[in-house]
Amino acid sequence: MTNLAPQTELPEDDFLLQAFDEAKCINESLIDLPLAEKVRDVKKRYQIKSLLGEGALKKVYLAYDELLDREVALARMKAEGHIDDFFNEARLSSRLEHPYISAVHDMGYDEEGEAFFVMKLNEGRDLYEDLKLRRENKTVELSWILNVFSKVCEALAFAHGKGVLHLDIKPSNIRIDDFGEVLLCDWGISRMIGSKNEHESPLAHIVPIVSRATLLGEVRGTPGFMAPEQMNNKQICDERTDIYGLGALLFDMLMGRPPIENTSFDDEKISKEIQAICLKAISAKPELRYTSVAHLLEDLQNYNNGLVTQAENAGSWQVLGKWLIRHRNTVSIVVINLVLILSLMSLYIHNIKQSNVQLELTLDELEQERQIKDKTRLDQADRFYKQGFNAYANSVSQFDYDEDDISLAINMLTHSVELNPNHLASWGVLGNLRVLRKQYSEALGCYKKSGQDYDSYYNILSAYIQADKSDDKIENELELIRQIDPLNDKRFRNHLIFKGIHGRTNRAELFQFSLGALAIVNNLDEIIYEYDEHTKTLDLSKNNLRTVYPLKTLRIEGLNLKGHLGKGYELYNLRNIPLRFLDLSYSEVAYLDRLLNVEIEELNLEGTPMKNLNKVQEMPKLSKINVYGIPAKLTALKNCKNLEEVICSKSQETELRQLLKPEVKLLVKPE
Repeated sequence: MTNLAPQTELPEDDFLLQAFDEAKCINESLIDLPLAEKVRDVKKRYQIKSLLGEGALKKVYLAYDELLDREVALARMKAEGHIDDFFNEARLSSRLEHPYISAVHDMGYDEEGEAFFVMKLNEGRDLYEDLKLRRENKTVELSWILNVFSKVCEALAFAHGKGVLHLDIKPSNIRIDDFGEVLLCDWGISRMIGSKNEHESPLAHIVPIVSRATLLGEVRGTPGFMAPEQMNNKQICDERTDIYGLGALLFDMLMGRPPIENTSFDDEKISKEIQAICLKAISAKPELRYTSVAHLLEDLQNYNNGLVTQAENAGSWQVLGKWLIRHRNTVSIVVINLVLILSLMSLYIHNIKQSNVQLELTLDELEQERQIKDKTRLDQADRFYKQGFNAYANSVSQFDYDEDDISLAINMLTHSVELNPNHLASWGVLGNLRVLRKQYSEALGCYKKSGQDYDSYYNILSAYIQADKSDDKIENELELIRQIDPLNDKRFRNHLIFKGIHGRTNRAELFQFSLGALAIVNNLDEIIYEYDEHTKTLDLSKNNLRTVYPLKTLRIEGLNLKGHLGKGYELYNLRNIPLRFLDLSYSEVAYLDRLLNVEIEELNLEGTPMKNLNKVQEMPKLSKINVYGIPAKLTALKNCKNLEEVICSKSQETELRQLLKPEVKLLVKPE
């Protein structure tokens, strides 16, 4: 390694020249690394669209993969980041192929020598944001918390099985989509089990400040979610370190704050069992915590089943009490029958022949062996079902259609019913998948074996086939989707919609199908619309719309959604539409952070509860905007270089005349 310290005193200019030469040598040596030999035309393949977010090591962008024709998430290392940490995250993540862990597709250096790696694009929002919204709406339920928490535990248990520790478990590193699917992200400071921190932390004896940001450098982790041993870099971390993070996560989800100093539960609605599980996980001493994530999951399962948990340290009487509560009706019947049986047995016990004892033992052993084999077979069938259902759900959770996921789901569910022909849920989902492939006869056969829950599916599909509507006509496809909609199976309905959208290249057919699907998802008989072929503008303002995602691939340049878009989550589904004009007036949209259409030239926000206009600074072609009556600060308009016209209220006029250039036309609308 080059010694950067000067051997003798040098004039300032000479010293700087020497430092420059040595830095150049180090840079050239880094370029000679094996990974650098894989330099490709990365910027030609991956077209970056916008910034999705950033962490301590990297910035993550929304990018378009030209080679595979799909959107992906592309991570680039920050200037202050460490190349080993950056690539370590990519390599460790690539080992962890699990439905609840973000997948890595590619990594290396681009043609300019910048490090990057590419991940599957994960839509939705982080758990911190989701919890915040749920608490504002008072919709946080314990069952939902435990469901999300269990999925995080399953992902972490899988990682531990591969020898990988996460070490930065917190709500902002967990993403959750609109269907409730969970993803554990950001493996930037993860390491292999048994590895030790490099340097001792000077903060090891200081009470950490509550923060949700990851600290890098001396201490790696997030204050409030770090186990005590993470503050001591000389101590080896193991699975129990992540278990502390899980406990801190559960505490934060329950109480709305991490367990800093005050670990008391001031909410009487939280049961003593859940409190005990949480406190055991965040014990200061590793030996007092759960030894594995599997044990933590087992305690959660015990709680759900009304059993005594390991964390309670329950005595025999407490165990017996819970068992009697669960089975009080059965116990009463058993006691009565037991008395009768014992009375009868006492009359005939002396007649049992000793010669039959050995034969009975042999039969019992054979029966036990048969039961073990049956249980193993049924358990394997359940595992195949879960894997198949996860692939089935994953295809639609991204508001997209993925044929690879559909093929994987069919394969897994076929294995499930081969092992257990009575697995009704597998037959039902397999029937839905056959409908997606338009294998209607096979689908009917699956529905027949799926039990009463799928009787309605069978009847709808049978009538559809008998009516001779099973061809490729658009109106027939929409009719099937409309008949399925009342079943309240949104996942299946959306599968059919997304396949219909992505399976069409003809512009007129796509337009017809998208508007038909839009009517169905909004529970309307038809969509009232006006389309201007000259300006390519679609006006939907005369409809009562709740969602617009069926429009996601239309090639239109103008869209009028006046009064019909809520909260702003739907803006993300407009990302692929080449919009130049967008009317959101009098809708409920309060934020534009999900609006990725940066080519917009005209934007109408009149009458919205808009709280932040910073996004308009990323629209270089914006020339006209209507901000009449919005509560947001208008400072961001000052940075819109091509702005030509602004519509505002009388109360906004003075501020805007001070902010905007004199040549910008200001139209004051009467209040």
